[in-house]
Amino acid sequence: MDAVWAIAGDDVEVGAAPELPNSGPFHGHEGFVTWITQWLEAWGEFRIEVVEMVAIDDEHVLVEVAQHGRGQGSGLEVTQRGLTYLATVRDDMIARLYLYPDRAAALAAAT
Repeated sequence: MDAVWAIAGDDVEVGAAPELPNSGPFHGHEGFVTWITQWLEAWGEFRIEVVEMVAIDDEHVLVEVAQHGRGQGSGLEVTQRGLTYLATVRDDMIARLYLYPDRAAALAAAT
């Protein structure tokens, strides 16, 4: 988490679009840890693959990802592609990080 704290402001806001699980919002470093912990509790294995990262203006970066996981209880393997994080950057730190179901939703949230 040291790498995350190096780029996420103390008052960072994180979460996901309302239609996604664990939507939030969560605030600060403690909230960030809560957000991640709640999500990971469902998975026996989980990893995120960055597919593309694009700066769309001076404050916003889109990060398209593929998420791969194995359910904690079911053992079912799942891959979700096209999910997109929208990072809002202020003073060289991430001020807000939200996950959206696709690139179009993330772009709409940036405007």
